Amino acid sequence: MDTATVNEIQQRFHKLLDSPASRDTVIDYISRWPALLPMWSPRNNELIRKLHLFDSETADFGYHRDDTTGELWRFIYIGEPNTPLVDGKQASSELLHLLQKLGRWRDWFRQQLESYNHQFPFAGNEFVSYDLEIYLVVGRRSEIEQFQDNSRCENFSFIGNANRECIHVLTFDQLPLNVSDRHWYKDLPLRIGQYRDGGFNVDSEMRIQP
Repeated sequence: MDTATVNEIQQRFHKLLDSPASRDTVIDYISRWPALLPMWSPRNNELIRKLHLFDSETADFGYHRDDTTGELWRFIYIGEPNTPLVDGKQASSELLHLLQKLGRWRDWFRQQLESYNHQFPFAGNEFVSYDLEIYLVVGRRSEIEQFQDNSRCENFSFIGNANRECIHVLTFDQLPLNVSDRHWYKDLPLRIGQYRDGGFNVDSEMRIQP
């Protein structure tokens, strides 16, 4: 099991981003320290990596929230840290392309709920409501400083609501805050693994040191 303090995880991540790092390198680091991910009460503290959705589409990470009466899934896609986010006062073409990609995830999820129940991890029953949150992590906060108001939360209103339905956008600079917030079951290790052979297979575990 990997253990580290909040400061150690945060400082190493900042150093990685400033290196600069590729998408694959960042995903490898997050896979070891999944506390960086935007999460809220993951079931059994389990996060699935390389979660296949449909065709060639795969979420880098996914989990089922354990704090809702229905079945609420969160899919996370990790973009490139150096992706341009803004073109003048508008969203860049690169960012809009990623939002279109994740919009297809949303549409697929809604269209396939009936068969989805029976083949996806943690399958429920037909009387349970299903819903979805999609998180896109991309780019650096310096790209959107012109839209900020010194709030802790990042302002992506320049994208437009029509492009963001069910999709939440964060820069990589926002992720270290998740480590200190700790929105998971703190008495259990965070587990990350893959869904294989009808079950969750743990690849690694981590805990935050005091």
